Amino acid sequence: MKAKLLGVFLIIMLCGCAPRTDSMATGSLSSIDSKVTSVADVSYTVDGTRFVINSNLIFENDRKTLKPEAPSVLRALFDQVTKEFFTEVHIIAHCDDSISRKRAEETTTQQAEEIAGYFWFRGIDASEICFEGAGFSQPIADMDTPEGIYINQRIELMLT
Repeated sequence: MKAKLLGVFLIIMLCGCAPRTDSMATGSLSSIDSKVTSVADVSYTVDGTRFVINSNLIFENDRKTLKPEAPSVLRALFDQVTKEFFTEVHIIAHCDDSISRKRAEETTTQQAEEIAGYFWFRGIDASEICFEGAGFSQPIADMDTPEGIYINQRIELMLT
């Protein structure tokens, strides 16, 4: 997993994401970052804290390429997550059924891995991060409507 995270680290560096510095902690953010503060829906359960974010905020239509605004969204997500107490971050990426099952599983695994790599890069220990791609096996909305498709394209983070 560390070799995969190193590859993701290189992708993140090319996107302009940087580890948290003291100037970031004191509020010296760029204008675009100051607009993005809360990107995920949060719910609290007996099992832990659950964050859900739509993957379209981070990935382009090809589902693999990071959007130009992805660094700001990932920073906001990271900041939101690290305000909570946790011992493990479980990242699960989901998609709709417009692609083959195999491609869906590969794509969502890559998406989850990129989020995991970003969290590792920002300072969460690799032993506290696990990730998986669920493909379209766990829909939460009807995939026969545009709204349902959009809702199913999501990334869930479970903090335990």
